Amino acid sequence: MSIILASAPWCGNCDPAKLLLTQAGIEFEEFDISSDDDEAQIMSQVKQIPALLVDGEIVATGSIGIKEWIKEQ
Repeated sequence: MSIILASAPWCGNCDPAKLLLTQAGIEFEEFDISSDDDEAQIMSQVKQIPALLVDGEIVATGSIGIKEWIKEQ
């Protein structure tokens, strides 16, 4: 399973989302949507950050959405 957190340095909700995932013991890759050109195809579907993608599909957006996704795991 591939888990990606789409974020940006200026995003106020991204650090709390990273902390939630880390505290839950969920391994993830982080992609900065403001600088990661290599992942443009995946990130083109992201309309809100933070966004959590699992196997290329958006499963949650925003810190609250990510927190709910973690509870379901």
